[in-house]
Amino acid sequence: MQDTDEKVKGKHELWARFTGFKKSDIAFLSHQLIRESDQEEIENLRLDLIAQKMHISPSYISRCFKNFYNSNPNQSITQRKMTAAKKLLLKNPRLTMDEVAEKIGYNSGNYFIKVFKKTCKITPYQYRKQTIRERKEFSAARAAIRKVAKISKVRISNVALYVCQHFYLYIRNRGIKRYDIRFSLSTEDDRLFIEISAPGENEPYHYKIAADGEDDF
Repeated sequence: MQDTDEKVKGKHELWARFTGFKKSDIAFLSHQLIRESDQEEIENLRLDLIAQKMHISPSYISRCFKNFYNSNPNQSITQRKMTAAKKLLLKNPRLTMDEVAEKIGYNSGNYFIKVFKKTCKITPYQYRKQTIRERKEFSAARAAIRKVAKISKVRISNVALYVCQHFYLYIRNRGIKRYDIRFSLSTEDDRLFIEISAPGENEPYHYKIAADGEDDF
């Protein structure tokens, strides 16, 4: 946050020389302090400390922030803390809720769970379990598509692979275990396409994308 501190200092020097300064500057700089705080600084990320850095009252920062972003800085602080909490939950699955809470500046795990659920619409336990499962499924999808590509001696762009992974998971999440991944060559322009198909209740699922990832159909 050194660069941000220097910006704040520079702005403060300007404010000391000029009586009329923009409220948008205050909103922008306070937003920067929140957004650019790293994992080590999250614990002490509070509006009163931001106000102290900027030499302005917390209430005035809140008014400027509200006018510019149509929200209050405490909401942004909470969002930043939840983003940090998500990283901690996945980086070290053995961390307890009390330990995660302490690292982001909350006094108790129960309070952290309450805030996390209100903000993310899911408990931190559910988020950790669901995200880890999705990552495993995503890796399995990537491996399945890459296997077919290797057998067919086809090189797939990262864009095409990413899109196919999502469609693969889409049909898997609907309990469909039978699926077909194949490659087809366009007779018009000799472009190669990846096709994924699977049986559906009313009609078959089918997705097709150019292997180079430039367009889909």
